[in-house]
Amino acid sequence: MNSRPIIVWFRQDLRLADNVALTRAVEAGAPIIPLFVLDDGAAGEWALGGASRWWLHNSLVELSGCLADLGVKLVLRHGSAAQIVPALAREVGARAVHFSRQYEPWATSLEAAVHAELSEAVAPIEVLRFPGALLKDPGEIRTKDGRPYKVYTPFWRALIASGEPRKPLPAPTRLAAYKGDVKGEQLSDWNLLPKNLTGRAVFTRHGHPVSEARTHGWRRFWKQPLPAMTMAATGPTAKAPPVCLLICILVN
Repeated sequence: MNSRPIIVWFRQDLRLADNVALTRAVEAGAPIIPLFVLDDGAAGEWALGGASRWWLHNSLVELSGCLADLGVKLVLRHGSAAQIVPALAREVGARAVHFSRQYEPWATSLEAAVHAELSEAVAPIEVLRFPGALLKDPGEIRTKDGRPYKVYTPFWRALIASGEPRKPLPAPTRLAAYKGDVKGEQLSDWNLLPKNLTGRAVFTRHGHPVSEARTHGWRRFWKQPLPAMTMAATGPTAKAPPVCLLICILVN
């Protein structure tokens, strides 16, 4: 086993199953340092809202527990990811940094900054980006002249013609823990749970950041019929349509 660790930088992919970045790190046989950075500044106007921060807190609780079951501690740090990720990589003498790609403009700029900082250093550290959020990478589905599609139907046909997406990867059953001392922060100190979250009762009852519960909830949502919408003087109403919760989560 290579004693130099691989940092797996968790971002929106707060799960062990179907996480290509994590799976490839496990396959490399190196000790793993799972890292999550709360970077409130990088997203700018796309910063997390109250519902998303609630979701993030509970997802990190679940992820931390899953990693702990495999004998590995999730390292939490708060600040500029463009500075924290390279600094930790140098601190532990990492052989590589793995993470899943994101496609928001601010996220791609952040990835480029991390890549440049580590790959162009005197002692370069490998930076590997993996797919993690989409069926296909945007660059894979293009028009015949290499441009992005602007009309949905031709795009959909090209997507179908491109073949089946890869099968989901199973969660690892073993992780090699890094033996060094890596300092982290406490999740409770981040105060992610908003005090006045609109719809808190609905989220607490129906929101399940846990991977298995989320999958079960989606299957239940998909199978049950949606209640009929009715028009009232004040606009459309319905008795607890589950789609409303789904839209609420996506918007936040």
